[in-house]
Amino acid sequence: MMVRAMQTGFGAAVTVAAAGVLIVEIVAIRLMAPLVGMTIETWSAVIAAVLAGLSLGHWWGGRLAERASAAAGQRVLAWAFIAAAAGSLLPLLLLGPVMALLFAGLGRLGATLAGSLLFFAPPAVAGGIVAPLAARLAIDATPDQRGRILGRLYALGAAGSIAGVLLAGFIMLAWLGSALSLVAVALVFSAMAVVLWAAAGGGRGRMLPALALAMPLAGLAVAMDGVPGSVAGWCDMESRYYCIRVIADETRGPATRLLLLDGLVHSASDTLNPAASAIEPHRFADAVARQAFAGRDDVRVFVLGGGGLTVPDLWRQRYASGRIVAAEIDPVVTATAVAALGVRVAPPLSVVHADGRMALQANSGEPFDIIFADAYGGLTVPPHLTSLEFARLVRLRLTPQGVYVLNLIDDRTEPRFAAAMVRTLGMVFESVAVWTHDGPVISRQQHFNVVAGATAALPDAMADVRAENSDATAGTGWHRMSAEALLAMAPGGPILTDDYAPVDRLVAGRW
Repeated sequence: MMVRAMQTGFGAAVTVAAAGVLIVEIVAIRLMAPLVGMTIETWSAVIAAVLAGLSLGHWWGGRLAERASAAAGQRVLAWAFIAAAAGSLLPLLLLGPVMALLFAGLGRLGATLAGSLLFFAPPAVAGGIVAPLAARLAIDATPDQRGRILGRLYALGAAGSIAGVLLAGFIMLAWLGSALSLVAVALVFSAMAVVLWAAAGGGRGRMLPALALAMPLAGLAVAMDGVPGSVAGWCDMESRYYCIRVIADETRGPATRLLLLDGLVHSASDTLNPAASAIEPHRFADAVARQAFAGRDDVRVFVLGGGGLTVPDLWRQRYASGRIVAAEIDPVVTATAVAALGVRVAPPLSVVHADGRMALQANSGEPFDIIFADAYGGLTVPPHLTSLEFARLVRLRLTPQGVYVLNLIDDRTEPRFAAAMVRTLGMVFESVAVWTHDGPVISRQQHFNVVAGATAALPDAMADVRAENSDATAGTGWHRMSAEALLAMAPGGPILTDDYAPVDRLVAGRW
């Protein structure tokens, strides 16, 4: 009976360690998104850091397993879980300020790699110690079953990893958020440490039990109070997809609120005038709609990336006889927009909570006059919404006089991503043109507002696009540049396809 209890305990230790490390890995990607973008490089850096930590931990655990007695080995396991708990909580306070320093010194890519190693390898190292040490202790207890024991522990480790991924992705991030998810992992790690410590007969002093109690409590205090600079204060709420935050911005107006998704401004709404559109690409899309379809109230629009729904809500009011469909993958974002930005979801506006490409593919009925792509933000660009195949789908869903409007953010001097998009769209549409803002230069990044049409030429009236009330507001106009001029700024780029769309490299300027 005692041997069986020991085997169960070692199996539980391996399972908990594997699950906890994978939860930290999934949470890490969410934590890094507001700082460096939710890109394939972010995923790769975090996964590589965790795997590096596990590799070092397995090696170290094997070394420890060679010389530890049964009781001493269990105490080492307990301390490994305490170290894993501490490592899991470390990002709560230090990730933001340390990443700011790394970003200043190493740039985005260097900061992504270094930050991932600094903050997410340590708990993986501690968790990696568990498996080889637990295997050695379990085999010592029943040496005649070493093959069966090793197979069982490998299976339990894999099962724990699967459980950790599913718990983090489907439950913990959506219900607890990043900070409390890390606190929960630290709590389970600490509880396992206490169980192993007690099973080993304890030891001198009470340091381990005290740490096991103090660390989760400290992490909980940080998470609940939102200590300035801690990750707990980054989001008002977290969904399966985004860190969501709504803030006031009096620089845009006394009643203006901004919707931030993963740290990037997606929408702005003046609660005293919900129809006002305060974000530049939203003003541009509205100006195109007014000038290309003047005098009509039956315009049909499809919006990729509903976000704060400020533009779809504006068009809902203007095109009462039309049809406005907004594809927003996250229902929590829609609920936040309705509650905090003063928008309404009512006919003729409907919201489809699905991936934009799938939602557009499903809308095979009446074609649209405007398809507005508002799903690109900074370094976070969905590649499947940039490809040649998707452009063909867009054209199929447009009326003969319809336009495809895209909001792109890229480097103002070498717009590699914008140039690749123009090349790709040029393979499908008869005309592709680009407008840039007339406002002052603020940063190296700027919006490139692209309009593609199925007709040979876009309307002459759109040579210069002006926002509504442009006389009263400085910098509310755009001037048109030819596709050739944009391509000359970034020559030699690729045609984007479902098979090959290196958008992260293009946006980051490493093409």
